[in-house]
Amino acid sequence: MTLADPIPGEPGVPDLQTQYERAFMQGELDPFDFQLAEALGMTVQRMRDTISNQEYLQWRAFYVYRDAQEKLAATPLKAVPRG
Repeated sequence: MTLADPIPGEPGVPDLQTQYERAFMQGELDPFDFQLAEALGMTVQRMRDTISNQEYLQWRAFYVYRDAQEKLAATPLKAVPRG
């Protein structure tokens, strides 16, 4: 925040929680950052300061892969009629 930013709690200015919720909905905050930090037992800031971009992307790829595998395992197989 800068001095020009509105002060949360002033009339007409949403509180910080509302601002953060809006940031999630508008894609300004990435929920994956919080998911990974929680899984690693770190704060988001500590995680960002600790792991490299390469490691972050590797974790992200792993989570995408794992989610795809879980969805595939949960999808019932359909019989394909022959001939």
